[in-house]
Parts: sequence; structure tokens; C-alpha cells
Amino acid sequence: MEIKDYKKDEKTIVEISGRLDSTSSPVLQEKLMKIMETEKHIIMDCASVEFISSSGLRIFLMAAKKIKGGAGSLIICSLNDNVKEVFDISGLSSVLTLIPTMEEALST
Repeated sequence: MEIKDYKKDEKTIVEISGRLDSTSSPVLQEKLMKIMETEKHIIMDCASVEFISSSGLRIFLMAAKKIKGGAGSLIICSLNDNVKEVFDISGLSSVLTLIPTMEEALST
């Protein structure tokens, strides 16, 4: 898994690529906790995420709860069909903010 972050339009973009599983989830969690110390509006670009396990889902849920508690926002965008299906089956599609494209996420 690779994680890159950068600022665009006063929002922090976090690009994730590869597999998000029990091995890589702690790395993402650590990175997100550090980012959330200073940033309030985060967009998670998941266009290159190939696979997500329950460990990965837990990271998104935990981050969303933490950032919303601090009056911020977390948007997850650009999910491929297989990864989106995992969010749907888990019920997290109705709890988290999922946006189809990066352009739409930046305009929210």
C-alpha cells in the first residue's frame, strides 16, 4: 500500500493505492491520525485501492468519527466497484460520505 497526501482548495487529499488489509491498515491509521491533528477537511482518494478488508473499513469509520467530532469532514471518493461493494455490504455506505469522483468531492 502507498499513501500520499497534499493540499488542494484548502482540503487535504489523501491518495491510497494497493491493498488495505490487516497488514497495511495500521500504517494508514497512523498517517491519518497525524493528518487530523492539523487538518479539518480530508478527502480520501481511493481510485487505486484494489482491495479492502474489515480492518481497512474500521480505519475509515474511526477517522470519520474523530474528524466529525472536531467539526471537520471526511469524504471518501473514487471507489472502484469491488471496493464500493464491500462498503455497501458492510452498511458503511449509509454512514460514511462516499462521493463518486474527485471533482465532485472537491466541490462539496
